[in-house]
Amino acid sequence: MLSFARAEGAMGAFSASGTLAVMLDRNAAVILVNEPAERLFGRDLWVTGRHLACADKNATDALRRAFHVLLRNPTPPAMLNPVPLPRLGGRPLLAYPTRLPRITTKAHPVR
Repeated sequence: MLSFARAEGAMGAFSASGTLAVMLDRNAAVILVNEPAERLFGRDLWVTGRHLACADKNATDALRRAFHVLLRNPTPPAMLNPVPLPRLGGRPLLAYPTRLPRITTKAHPVR
């Protein structure tokens, strides 16, 4: 519960700054979406099988590869280059895959 509360707090901070954010677990499955990001979901961007996808298969694959680099690399970079996600009716979205510092904590014995 504590970890989820911290994740929700981080999402609240992104929302307050007007930053679109989607939080993923270690398997790149969507666990939280803030309101600004949710407004973009539709014909250009969606969640399928708990994973992000867009209208362009190559862009979806590029996004998944970026998530793999962040989540499976023992020493991942803090941020990767943006991944353009083409849209049918407008300029592409730019996804900035970023790994936040660990949200979970280890339990410590009470003394």
